[in-house]
Amino acid sequence: PPVEIIGHSQGILAAAMLNCDAPASIFALARLIGAAATKVTREVGAERLGESTSMLAVRGVPAAVLRQILGDTSLAIVNSRTSMVLSGKPCDLESIIEKIEKLAKASQSERSAKLTGGAPLTPVTEFLDVDAPFHSHLLEPAVALVDGWIAAAGLDIANAHDLARAVLTDSLEWNAESADAVARLGDAHGTHGFVIDLGPGSLQRLTLENLAGTGVTYVNAGSASARDEFVSGQPRSVSTEDWSKWAPSLATIDGKKVVETAFTRLTGRSPIILGGMTPTTVDPEIVAAAANAGHWVELGGGGQVTED
Repeated sequence: PPVEIIGHSQGILAAAMLNCDAPASIFALARLIGAAATKVTREVGAERLGESTSMLAVRGVPAAVLRQILGDTSLAIVNSRTSMVLSGKPCDLESIIEKIEKLAKASQSERSAKLTGGAPLTPVTEFLDVDAPFHSHLLEPAVALVDGWIAAAGLDIANAHDLARAVLTDSLEWNAESADAVARLGDAHGTHGFVIDLGPGSLQRLTLENLAGTGVTYVNAGSASARDEFVSGQPRSVSTEDWSKWAPSLATIDGKKVVETAFTRLTGRSPIILGGMTPTTVDPEIVAAAANAGHWVELGGGGQVTED
């Protein structure tokens, strides 16, 4: 049996169906959630506006940057380190796109002027084909509607309130949830194991980004043809590399605890590297101190600006 079944966004309902004794009740709950979301979306004015919808995918912008410009929108889903989804009224999300574009231009200008290092922001935004702002505070009234309809109908659905809130209003940190599930997979089997994507469709790009470095094998079973190949012994699978061998660790040398890395094993030196070209002409003491402490130091004499 699987170690764990998790679902992305509304997929949490599918996971709940597989984990309960009365799957039909979860199907009923899904219908109620959909009806409540549709009703409240119309009431709060978050309906589709031309090509603009109530959910916006954003790639290439860190979550910390997005949180500074959210306004009345919500950081609905953190899919991975580089992929997010915002929820809100279409007009508000259009304003967010303008803010992101301004941030990108400012980032590129600062990088060109050498005021900052690293790569500038290169955002990609795309409206999702949805009809409601899921994972948003705008749908808070929908949770109450679902609760009331369940009570009025006399339905007995386990965790109905929590499931409705998970779909309608709670933000989803999919990268963290995936990482936790992979950790439990390793704890259960002591091996890297497999993640099987049951669809619909394929989350291969996103899943492989989150599985990077784990050694876990991704299996695509999100379509009928993929499942046919899976059961015939020719799965559409991609294995990831295990990066744990590169992780720093502690070692004891002559009674002293030190950090051990691939670099220290190769060189026998400290993992701290000090670039010494400028310090040797400005402050040679720091180079000498670092070398005497056993660190790896560059010694150079460039950058002289006077005869001295």
